[in-house]
Amino acid sequence: MPDQHKHKFVDEVEELIKSGYNLFSTPGTHDYLKSQGVKTKKLYKIKDKKEPSLETYIAEQKLDLLVCVPAIDYPDPDGYTIRRLSIDHHLPLMTNSETGRLLLSALAKY
Repeated sequence: MPDQHKHKFVDEVEELIKSGYNLFSTPGTHDYLKSQGVKTKKLYKIKDKKEPSLETYIAEQKLDLLVCVPAIDYPDPDGYTIRRLSIDHHLPLMTNSETGRLLLSALAKY
């Protein structure tokens, strides 16, 4: 998730975790959330070639929803690949930060 969007999700992620959801994030988002006191499980990006990886979790259908907001200010081939994998494996995908935040908020409340 691009840096300009990460702060938008802190409260919703924290509420989902309190509600019992297991949340996963790639290294940059994981580190940012951790710095905000929110703990997620780290999944490595495809380029990292490490496990546990987001690619494996998508392929093995271990996720129920993916929020992957495209970067506007820099090319992110990994982001494109992640979004493509999501679609290819019929994993619900949110690519808009505001819509994603609203959905996570609704999940946390209900």
